[in-house]
Amino acid sequence: MAKIMILISAVLVGCSSVQQSQKTNLRDSFSQLSADQKAQQKKTRMENEQEARDRKMVLTRQSQLGGPSYPQALPQTSAKLTPSLAQRGKVLEVNPDSVIARNYEKMPEGQLYAEIMDRYQAHDLWGFELRSKAYLGKFAKSDRRDEIIYLKGMMDLGERNYGGALAQFNRVLRDHPNGKKAPSAMFAKGMTYRKMNLAREAKLALREVLQRYPGSPESMRAKAELKIIK
Repeated sequence: MAKIMILISAVLVGCSSVQQSQKTNLRDSFSQLSADQKAQQKKTRMENEQEARDRKMVLTRQSQLGGPSYPQALPQTSAKLTPSLAQRGKVLEVNPDSVIARNYEKMPEGQLYAEIMDRYQAHDLWGFELRSKAYLGKFAKSDRRDEIIYLKGMMDLGERNYGGALAQFNRVLRDHPNGKKAPSAMFAKGMTYRKMNLAREAKLALREVLQRYPGSPESMRAKAELKIIK
């Protein structure tokens, strides 16, 4: 009888230990979840603050220069036609309605991506925007998304739409921090600031390229640019 009582006591102690262990693991899991949530909230807050600072700088600078606001609206017609496209006999869409009428939702990813690149090479803002919106909406898991967002920023930068450019580069860094275009986006931010004659902000962005992406081609370019900026 005594042996049975001892065995029962041992079983009860074991069950109690298991329950206590489960409670501890559950508490640790909740603690980790809470820490992750706080980290994500902090990251989101910092990104929003950076976006607000960029917006304020652009608005201030553009008001001084008499340029466009943040961000600039898309033009209503297609832009420059490169000689290569003209020689191939291609015609840019100058009527937005004729472009919108095309059903990009049924277009395969490879074909739509090729058209996006074609419009980028042609500096066709309107055509690029229509196709890129369709692509980003349809192919949510594509590994080319950060490239398309980055190229949109580069097009805005080429048009001196600095607010739009910064918004796109920030989007790459926010949504694809580990993507292949993240170093390029951070470097492009620095060059955007430089074009706005914001030397301090340009240096900070370029130094961040060196810190985040050491050894990358962008870090080499950033190092060279830092020697030039005064």
